[in-house]
Amino acid sequence: MRSKTHDHPYPVIAAYGTDLMRTCVLDLGDAGFAWIRSPGPAMATPLPAPPASVRDLISRLPRDAVRPALPERVQDGVRYDAPGPVSLAGALLTGDDPARTGAAPLLRSVGRTLRRVHESPVPADVAARPPRGPARLAERLSAKDEVGRTARLRTLIDEVLGADRLCRVSTWCEGLMRTEGAPVLLHGGPSLGALVPDRSDPGRGALFTGEDVTPGPWTFDLGWLLGEILELGVGLRAVRPGTPPPGDLARALFAGYGRSPVPSVGRAAAVRILTHAYDFAAFAGWHEESLRRSLTLVADLIDSDGAAALTW
Repeated sequence: MRSKTHDHPYPVIAAYGTDLMRTCVLDLGDAGFAWIRSPGPAMATPLPAPPASVRDLISRLPRDAVRPALPERVQDGVRYDAPGPVSLAGALLTGDDPARTGAAPLLRSVGRTLRRVHESPVPADVAARPPRGPARLAERLSAKDEVGRTARLRTLIDEVLGADRLCRVSTWCEGLMRTEGAPVLLHGGPSLGALVPDRSDPGRGALFTGEDVTPGPWTFDLGWLLGEILELGVGLRAVRPGTPPPGDLARALFAGYGRSPVPSVGRAAAVRILTHAYDFAAFAGWHEESLRRSLTLVADLIDSDGAAALTW
């Protein structure tokens, strides 16, 4: 049911989230849609917005079917203008056919867009901080006193992964958090949940960009998104056996990027999947079957040194 809030005159057509992040989608009529993302009760700080140098750089990138959408500050959150009310992740989770949603062409365009971001100079005022995802996971893996659902998850992780595998993941986190050498400008958190297809033209869309921009290795962005593609694909095939395998989407992403995947991309994918398992258990709820499925996927990635992510 549509509703209105006291903060704005537009209908709210979707509102959802976890203790970490909340999302509200507004219908702007002919102007499209506004997505407002704000911190949940478990996030102690406002969502970051990019500096003016990044905004200028991103806005001058060549236009593609998927355009980077930049955020505007809204109190302690951010607002993105988008051409649709549902993310690609949301469409796939509700059973939409990937071909009908234009998923593969969208991912190909995302690959091209990420390549252009990576080939842009890193502005001098972009802080050399590690990507937030691996930093959060590294902190959790080193925690001594987990409580509640995260303690329960740690027990499951110890059962499925074991100490040796966790030690390797910790090493991979450290590698992704380094910014020495010749780092590229990273998107920092590309996601199917931040990719919004155009409601009137599913082959086009917007990729929310700016909250997590940071220097780092190119493999991070590709691996972060690949991990989500693999995890979502495995999960959907478990509940809907006729769901196409995730290989088409993964191949489209790398075809657009114009570079072959390497094992370090698979390592980043494993970090992404394990980070999401912690986030889900800590801030959303407990679903042991899906968590165990994700951890089994992580185990395969660790045992192959990331190469299993490349065999689609």
